[in-house]
Amino acid sequence: MTAWRHLPHQPLEKLNQKLWRVDGSLPSLALRRTMTVMRLDDGGLVVHSAVSCDEATMREIDAWGPVRYLVVPNGYHRLDAPAWKARYPDALVLCPPGVHGKVAERVAVDGHYDRLAGLQVELLDGTGEREGVFIVEAEDGISLVFNDAVFNHPHFSGFTGWMFRLLGSTGKPTVTPTFRLAMVKDKPAFRAHLTRLAALPKLRRLVVAHGDVIDERPAEVLQHLATF
Repeated sequence: MTAWRHLPHQPLEKLNQKLWRVDGSLPSLALRRTMTVMRLDDGGLVVHSAVSCDEATMREIDAWGPVRYLVVPNGYHRLDAPAWKARYPDALVLCPPGVHGKVAERVAVDGHYDRLAGLQVELLDGTGEREGVFIVEAEDGISLVFNDAVFNHPHFSGFTGWMFRLLGSTGKPTVTPTFRLAMVKDKPAFRAHLTRLAALPKLRRLVVAHGDVIDERPAEVLQHLATF
């Protein structure tokens, strides 16, 4: 559906001069979701895991720069992509190559991450080219923008919240059992990639698609996650 329908969300959080985020809700689930907006050196914007926002928030995003890229980071983060593409028809829709078909069921795909100019992005080893991580360097250091590879969601109520808690998927930074089962096909390669990312100089924070920003000892967190 291309109709613009915004669900409740938090105000824009401006992490630094290149990185904003919005914490939003899902239609029928207490799980939170995050949209990350990354600003290129030429002023253009990369919208990662788009969340349809209220008009005041959208005006603020539009004032920050033109939307050049819409990143659908895997086959499960397609909800608002059609509405964003309708609103920004000139933006290129990009996704990891391993999920092209799944994403294309909801929105036309223009290409993969190799078409994204001006921003460093890596496909995560061991995931069959189905998940990536964006590396955003700014004055305060390096931020890593993950999708579902890293969770940091608080516990939440209800049966679904109980299930997530039982599986160990909430309450702390984690690589969830669901992600391991569905997305990680080569565990040693995936662990090695997390370890390499942890060694990046000036690593400042981890931004995740579900949950809070990890800005306390992010390198140690990644090193620990690589031992699952």
